[in-house]
Amino acid sequence: MSSATIENAVTDGRAATDRELRERFAPVFDRVAQGASAREQARRLPFEEVGWLREARFGAVRVSVEHGGFGASVRQLFGLLMDLAAAESNLPQALRVHWSRMQTSSRICTPTVRCRPG
Repeated sequence: MSSATIENAVTDGRAATDRELRERFAPVFDRVAQGASAREQARRLPFEEVGWLREARFGAVRVSVEHGGFGASVRQLFGLLMDLAAAESNLPQALRVHWSRMQTSSRICTPTVRCRPG
């Protein structure tokens, strides 16, 4: 599936499926996995790898479709986090503040309260 297809999944009003999410993020996770142990041994922080996740819009996984995200469920997010952890175990830990904030924001954003992702 192409990036354009997953973008259409976001813009056509439906949440992305497990398969669409995995197809979108698997190449990024594979790229992150390359050199993960060398990074760990060198004690190099994964700033560049976080940038790759940002470029792929990984931070928008739980953002609702109506707000420009993928509309993924918590179950889908956890599946992706497990895949990411298999590639680089430090990254899910580094991103947990982001996911906590997103979850909190999703509870306070209602049809009458306009919220923006990020």
